Amino acid sequence: MQLQRIQLKWSVVALMLLVGHSSFGQTEPATDSTTNGWSLEQCVRYALENNLSIKSQDLSLKVQENTYRASQYSLLPSLSADVSQSTTIGRAVDPTTYTFVDKTVMNGNGSISANVVLFNGWQKQNTIKKNRYDLLATSSEFEKLKNDISLNITAAYLQILLDEELYRVSEDQLTLTQQQVAQTRKLVDAGKVVLGNLLDIQAQEASEELQLVNSKNKLALSNLQLIQLLDLTDTTFRIAQPALDGFDIALVTSDYNSVYPIAEGYLPQIKTAQFRVEGAKTAISIAQGGYYPQLTLGASYGSSYSDNRDQVTVVNGVPVSKSYPFFDQLQDNKNLGVYFRLSIPIFSGFSTRYNVSNSKANYHRSVIALQVEKNNLYKEIQQASSDAVASYNRYTASNKSVETLNQAFKYNENRFNVGLITSLEYNTAKNKLAKAQSDLLQARYEYIFKTKIMDFYRGNPIKL
Repeated sequence: MQLQRIQLKWSVVALMLLVGHSSFGQTEPATDSTTNGWSLEQCVRYALENNLSIKSQDLSLKVQENTYRASQYSLLPSLSADVSQSTTIGRAVDPTTYTFVDKTVMNGNGSISANVVLFNGWQKQNTIKKNRYDLLATSSEFEKLKNDISLNITAAYLQILLDEELYRVSEDQLTLTQQQVAQTRKLVDAGKVVLGNLLDIQAQEASEELQLVNSKNKLALSNLQLIQLLDLTDTTFRIAQPALDGFDIALVTSDYNSVYPIAEGYLPQIKTAQFRVEGAKTAISIAQGGYYPQLTLGASYGSSYSDNRDQVTVVNGVPVSKSYPFFDQLQDNKNLGVYFRLSIPIFSGFSTRYNVSNSKANYHRSVIALQVEKNNLYKEIQQASSDAVASYNRYTASNKSVETLNQAFKYNENRFNVGLITSLEYNTAKNKLAKAQSDLLQARYEYIFKTKIMDFYRGNPIKL
């Protein structure tokens, strides 16, 4: 079973590695000077800095943050200015004198107005709360995306390590068979064994040559998969060899009931669902605000000008008209207004009622979604714990099988070299050992992966 299939369904699981912050530069990290390859930490860090899905989600997070900030500033008064210039020809009303004139008149008006909502059923305040929960939920989704990418990178990385081990096993098996071909040819030439034995062992050699080619192709495909996950163009990419020889193979016994509260407390998918519940609850209050009246306070300041208007002064008891300067008119025509506006909802086609009903339904749906996430997490931890124990048992059984079959093979090899058994019996013993070695390698890497997952659920930093 390929390692990448082991737990890719566990999208909720991720490896919390030491990674850097997001960057838009496609700069490849330096390789390890001792191994001349990329470590797992370097691969994950590079992916988190350059993955396009992460960059897109980061922009979505910025949009949600802007939405939250905008809702906060909506509590401030709105301020606007208006300036207009008009020309009337013929009979019209002069807006500065409110008299009819029958000539071409130019008028100008300017005003500044401000208004603020004093009360609207707390809709604005609740909208701020909801947008904050939406921002927190989006942030948690962002973290989950990074976790999922880290998991995919890790699975692909371990798959390469496994395929490299299997390739080396294939090489060793072919080398051993080639030695037996040479030994059998000498026995045939000496007349100690029949030619059929040589033909059988040569057929085995051809089969193992094909197996070696297949292993090499599989390793190349595994490398290609990781290259594609990293969006690299460097075909010379290779990974570093971690010191897994010192990995402690010991039975992992854990009470998943004690692990679950730890995972529930920090995993982003649970936090996302919790924030969605709080946001949906606040949405009910927003919808219910539609039942309340809205009180608005407004103020305006303005003035006007008309070239038709004359300034009249009294000189020696006689009214005298003269031109009315622009700025004098603005000073004399200024006006200031303050108003309160109360809007009372009476009937809106039951839209508010159904908005409230829909908000309540969405809230109950979000509560169910949260419980589903918790149930799934509990099942995943339960399964991970069981898989860790099962993989340990498989590893110990495979290790014992390899030891036994290795002794049996050496015994049969010695008998074959002196012609006491046929090539068919020799090949059977050799193939059993090769399969056991392959099973041991797969069990070992599967066990490593399972234990890393359990470490993650406990909230421990994980790296190879």
